[in-house]
Amino acid sequence: MSRYLLQRRNLTPPFMSGLAREVDQLQDSVQRMFEGPLGFPPASVPRLQALAWVPPLEIHETEQNIIMTVELPGLEREDVTIEIDDDDVFTLRGEKRAEYLEGDEKKEFLLEERSYGSFERSFSLPPTVNVDKVVAHFEKGVLTVMLPKTESAKARGREIDIEVK
Repeated sequence: MSRYLLQRRNLTPPFMSGLAREVDQLQDSVQRMFEGPLGFPPASVPRLQALAWVPPLEIHETEQNIIMTVELPGLEREDVTIEIDDDDVFTLRGEKRAEYLEGDEKKEFLLEERSYGSFERSFSLPPTVNVDKVVAHFEKGVLTVMLPKTESAKARGREIDIEVK
């Protein structure tokens, strides 16, 4: 089985999630300086909005397919789109919206770690992917995309006999 490198197309800088974590840690440190006697930060210290939400994914390969699995908790099928353009660039887009009930406008959070917002992930597909036969399944907040290999890519690998003289 041969290995192919999927080249990521960064539309969001790759340092963004690490930067968001560092900003959250800094903000938590500053809030601890202003904590009240019960250990809860006062409402007068506003919480910074998370910089970005990027869903985590895994990509692995079998003899027949390249398989992408993306964690999309809290999303429905309607919240996600997948496109492959003429240059074989695979793009996954979606949006995770905050969940509010009537009366939540006045809610003060004691801890807020969930992230919301739009996301977009793009990858250049190798020429060995048959883009006409790509399929995707969405179940329990997990998107699985099957990127089948072309017949020539499947047949390319073979073992070579070594002769002894």
